[in-house]
Amino acid sequence: MRFLTNDVAAARDERAAALAGQVLGEVRARLTLSFPYLSSAFRYLKCVDSKTLLVAGEGDRPIAFGTDSYRLYYDPWYVLSVYREDERVLTRDYLHVLLHCLFRHFQADERKKLSVNRPYWDLSCDIAVEALIGELAPSILRTKREAEQETMIQLLKNELGKPLTAERIYTYLKDKEIPAEEVISEREHFAADQHKLWYYDANGQMLLLPEEETDWRQVEKETQILAEELEDEDALLGAIAKHQAKRLSYEDLLRAFFHQPEILHPAEEFDYIYYTYGMQLYENIPLIEPLEYQENEKIRTFVIAIDTSGSVQGDALHSFVMQTVRLLSEDIIADQVRIHLLQCDDQIREEVVVNDRQEMEAYLAGFQVKGKGQTDFRPVFAHVGALQKRGELPQFQGLIYYTDGQGRFPEEAPEYPTLVILSQNAGVPAWAESYVMTEEDWVRSHG
Repeated sequence: MRFLTNDVAAARDERAAALAGQVLGEVRARLTLSFPYLSSAFRYLKCVDSKTLLVAGEGDRPIAFGTDSYRLYYDPWYVLSVYREDERVLTRDYLHVLLHCLFRHFQADERKKLSVNRPYWDLSCDIAVEALIGELAPSILRTKREAEQETMIQLLKNELGKPLTAERIYTYLKDKEIPAEEVISEREHFAADQHKLWYYDANGQMLLLPEEETDWRQVEKETQILAEELEDEDALLGAIAKHQAKRLSYEDLLRAFFHQPEILHPAEEFDYIYYTYGMQLYENIPLIEPLEYQENEKIRTFVIAIDTSGSVQGDALHSFVMQTVRLLSEDIIADQVRIHLLQCDDQIREEVVVNDRQEMEAYLAGFQVKGKGQTDFRPVFAHVGALQKRGELPQFQGLIYYTDGQGRFPEEAPEYPTLVILSQNAGVPAWAESYVMTEEDWVRSHG
């Protein structure tokens, strides 16, 4: 009668698969009810029994819960076990996986895919989505593990501010040289899924070859459009908008940085990228209601620091100056904007203040590189701090620093926005936003 044992086991597995499918359907419906603007995303992420998945080097062990970016693979018995213990955990885990896809955490660069770096990237991605989920309101997402996460999330918010993106957390963990064993141990409080399908096996082959590819960029756009139609707005939508903004062109990013149309009370924060991206994407419809802010006609000041050290010369430097000054001269500078232009290597070599288009055009016409020494970013931040103390930066909006990134930054974050424009890929502090100039930017600057 042993053959009956196999039949019974197969029947039990089939029944478990059917029940797990129903459970995930109910969880998806519950999440869609709370976040209707995510309905498009849930349609893209198909749920599939992981027993249909053969993973290189994994033998017969199925993926308990994880995604390759276009399917959510699950072990039916695992799903039923988690659901039976606490259905809110499964609900939170489902959203956790979806957020990995929306923010394209599976698209790690080759450096993060190295086995020595994967634990840092895995933890960073998990912290980013768990911190975001913690800011959302629905009670269906509240679980016991939030208490275990609180200390780490608060530490990172104090060190990095918001938003806690995976990239910024990863940079912080690597800069602080946190031991790998501590990283692996800490992930127990944040992990909700397996990331095996994000990476490659030891032979450099993909663990799973996709039959089709989901365009999550399009999903993001559909999500934002639907949210606008539903007049929804929450922390998740804000994070999605910021993620979209990171792929703006340099021209769009520069306009976003300078087009801060209103000055807020000191305790408030204006997200210029979020506001401007909405204005562009939805034809002058902001993603933040402008009625929440109050106009201030006082002169606003910005600082642009140009790294003129010996390692930053030639076409890259010329491209940045031409592109930036052209944009400022054409349609960004207004009467109420004042810009301090610094040339610097390991010290301030020149400072020019421009107040209008004519002065900016004159600066461009007479521009000559001054410096060509060593690189040290700290004098610029010290100089900006001194200008603030002397009251020479009224309504200061932030610093743009062009560099190759090869130098020392201050250890502590400044109290103003900092945008680092890089001539090449390089590490920057986690507290700074960054953008790498591309060949397309270079071509536009000479067009």
